[in-house]
Amino acid sequence: MASPKYVPPPFPSTALELATLARNPGTTTRTVCELLETEPLLASTVLNAAQSTYYGRGVQVETIEQAVVRLGATKLSDVFMEATVKTKLFQSKGFESEMMALRHHSIATAHIARLFCEYLGIPSQRAFLAGLLHDVGTAACFVAIQEH
Repeated sequence: MASPKYVPPPFPSTALELATLARNPGTTTRTVCELLETEPLLASTVLNAAQSTYYGRGVQVETIEQAVVRLGATKLSDVFMEATVKTKLFQSKGFESEMMALRHHSIATAHIARLFCEYLGIPSQRAFLAGLLHDVGTAACFVAIQEH
């Protein structure tokens, strides 16, 4: 089904910039924090991830800087991309439950892909992103159906 009007929503520029910065070995924690402080929703997502059972280690995270350090570059980049997908790509009126299921599936696939790569000892960043975006065409179909 073609939809000449459908254009995938762009990733927010701040999230993309943060994901790029997080992967650059020359980037300072302060640089990431300063940019992150301009995006309250992303900052909240980072704080929540850093305090999760997996990363929390029983120690309270009280600042964005502590959260950034705790998560590290790879996980931080994953958090930015995941937050973007949750808020932008998988949204369509009339298909809210289907899109939510698709978001959950894509996020789970991304995390499983990363775990496989880590188990195999190979870089996981591209696998995570591939898992996250592998069903973006299905999301586009829901949007196209909604437009008609």
